[in-house]
Amino acid sequence: MKKAQSLPTGIINPFSPSFLDTWQLWKDFREGYDKFKYKGVFSEQLALKKLSELAGFDELLAIEIVEQSISRQWTGFYELKNKKNGQPNSDKQRQERIADVQAELKSRIAARGQSASATHLKAV
Repeated sequence: MKKAQSLPTGIINPFSPSFLDTWQLWKDFREGYDKFKYKGVFSEQLALKKLSELAGFDELLAIEIVEQSISRQWTGFYELKNKKNGQPNSDKQRQERIADVQAELKSRIAARGQSASATHLKAV
């Protein structure tokens, strides 16, 4: 496994820096399993978004979901089998985290001189 140092420019990591190793493991698995590579920043960001939402923004749960997908040779993310996804964070904490990620994305977009009002960017 390659050591992950950072995500491609423009991608926001919704978890701690140590999560990048798990994400790199996922990308290595996909490339080796079915020759899949994310074609750009938006597709990779949306995959991270889906994973973080599925995990309730809980990093440990997200890691378990990635490990489950790899061990079962799935090409996507799904709820953990034989374990209910609880609500590890309160709704307030979840909304605060979403607001933080959206604010960071808007500032990065503004720094590149793009409009942050495009509907395809609000999904992040």
